[in-house]
Amino acid sequence: MLESITNLLNYKELEVKENKEQNGIEVYFTSYPGKDVINTLKENCFRWSNFKKCWYIKQDQLGNKKEATPEAAETYNVKDSSFYELYKEEMQIIWHNDKRMVDFELKKANYIVPLNNGDYYIIERPDIEKDFCFGYSDCGQGQSFDEAQETAQAAHSEKYFMEKNLKNINNTIQEFETRRTPGADYRGELKFYKTYKYYGGENLHQKGIRSYYAYETYNEDGELAKDQRRSNYQYEELTNEEIDAIVAGYKEVKRQFVKRLNAYLKKYGTSKLHIWTYWLDE
Repeated sequence: MLESITNLLNYKELEVKENKEQNGIEVYFTSYPGKDVINTLKENCFRWSNFKKCWYIKQDQLGNKKEATPEAAETYNVKDSSFYELYKEEMQIIWHNDKRMVDFELKKANYIVPLNNGDYYIIERPDIEKDFCFGYSDCGQGQSFDEAQETAQAAHSEKYFMEKNLKNINNTIQEFETRRTPGADYRGELKFYKTYKYYGGENLHQKGIRSYYAYETYNEDGELAKDQRRSNYQYEELTNEEIDAIVAGYKEVKRQFVKRLNAYLKKYGTSKLHIWTYWLDE
């Protein structure tokens, strides 16, 4: 029975265990098995256990098949998935076991989106912004003193707090979905390209490390907004399927972020926001 599951999945880096107490079968992976294997598990009624970090099924469900239904694009919460230990190990290699940097990367990583080439796209955990400042001057730069004071007063509202904190992630989702830069239609329709996330300029593939991608955009004239630190990196266009998966990831990160923002407001209101005005240099 256990051997038949191994043959079904056709993947070497796994361990299949029988859980007699729960009358179930558990499948553990030592590395990310890829979308095809995950889909095979789902099609055969296996379910993911966040607690045990494995796929499981009751023995009386073995052999059952799910009807094919359209599914949402795959995304994975770094801390609640089989990716966590893999991601931690690779960050240790990248940062030469610098615990401070490894902990920083683990804290920032929110979601991982598997890409078609076996590499990953990282969605970072948004920070709650609590500091808002507004400049004023008498020489045409920025607002007048009275306008800055009025804007600062309005910034004490919960509505402003939510809008400012969600602005970046909303813009990112809109950019991916519309293929346009919010507020900059003059750039034309965008194409999205994946490129290696910057970790100090080392060639991580030569170390056997998976690529954790960021993205760059081309406008319709073929102009690339390229980070010079990555100027020698390869660029590969994201497929529509990959873009859909990334958007699904950002929407889930946004959903979690909204819960965090509401929890913050419930606990503190706007009492701990740091809001000020300042004089702009002429």
